[in-house]
Amino acid sequence: MEQLIAEVREKRRQREALADALLGGIADGDSLSFYRGDGQTALVGPDVSKAGRFRLTRFDNMGPVGHAETSSMLDAVRQALGEGFLPSDAENVATDGVRSIDGGFVSRVDDLRERMAAVVREVHAYGSSRVKAPLRIAGRTGPLTVLEADSGDWSAQTPTYLAGDLLPVSEGVGNRNGSAFAFWIGNREPGWPEVESAMTSFIADHDVVSVRFIRALPVEVHAAIATEWEAVKAMSAGDPQRRKLFKDDRGHLVEVQTMGLETVEFANQGGGFLRKLSRTDFEQRYAPTDTPSYEPATIVAEWLDDDARLPAYSNGLLWNGWAMPYFEKDTAMRLMEMMPGIRYDEERDAFIARDEGADEDDVYGKVSIRVGDKTVDTYAIGAGSWCWETPEDEPDVVPPKRMRI
Repeated sequence: MEQLIAEVREKRRQREALADALLGGIADGDSLSFYRGDGQTALVGPDVSKAGRFRLTRFDNMGPVGHAETSSMLDAVRQALGEGFLPSDAENVATDGVRSIDGGFVSRVDDLRERMAAVVREVHAYGSSRVKAPLRIAGRTGPLTVLEADSGDWSAQTPTYLAGDLLPVSEGVGNRNGSAFAFWIGNREPGWPEVESAMTSFIADHDVVSVRFIRALPVEVHAAIATEWEAVKAMSAGDPQRRKLFKDDRGHLVEVQTMGLETVEFANQGGGFLRKLSRTDFEQRYAPTDTPSYEPATIVAEWLDDDARLPAYSNGLLWNGWAMPYFEKDTAMRLMEMMPGIRYDEERDAFIARDEGADEDDVYGKVSIRVGDKTVDTYAIGAGSWCWETPEDEPDVVPPKRMRI
């Protein structure tokens, strides 16, 4: 019995020594990867969804198979070792003679390490990664696989970057080689040229070990990019490069909602039923169109006085049949006098509209557009959400709804 107790104590001492050695070789915030003889792997690191907590996530060849939460990195490492996992990179561990744990030899086993590396790259703790045809994109150390994640798995990581002046980017826990990043693409497709370009340029400037995309937009972004993000949203309401506009040989405009490898879903620009064609048929009928130029326009609205005529700019694109105007600052200030629910935030250089039926205010930051040969600073107040009109296109069937201001 005394011999058995001594063996148990020695094994425990070895685990403690190895755990201390593992933690001594990493920086705060880093993760550690492990493997086990049955083919399972594990990742230990900070819990991205709970501040101050840590997580042991177990994987098989299909993805995550369970996890355990602990109050410290040391406890998470102890649990991994207690479950028979061994560190996947023994070269970086200064064990000072501690070589054997539960009969397992801590050494560099190339095939297991490679399998672990592949699993950690392809299946990370930030949501589902099982997509049929993942996008490959260039990274600093080689191609990276861009996989889909659920927005809920990244809700705690408020976007702090804006990639390509287009996509909000959240940063998650990675390892000593870089961080995991998730790109919020909304209703775009990861293979669209502007999305891939934004991802590629961002990755070239950062240390990246894992890439995800999220088919949603963030509820909020970090204050450092808030103004830029509001401007991007305003521009997206009227920019065909972001709205994926196409036209047929008669000049009829359509707007693509999703462009897959086999099919394309689209609707008439400005509103209409969603239609679907094979990609081959769609590309035979429609071609990408250039951005319509902005021109001076007069804007009216049913909720304003009858004699209210607001000078603005428009490129002719519509939202559900309604105009999408861009106002210069003096006109926006005049509109603020007409609509008490609008205020100007000088620090953000943005107009804020309070909608009592919504959880958050609408923010309209400054947007620079080209009008002829000059650049004009504007504010797209209500573009893409309010029922603006031009005097020439008064609707004669559907009455405009009143804004809740």
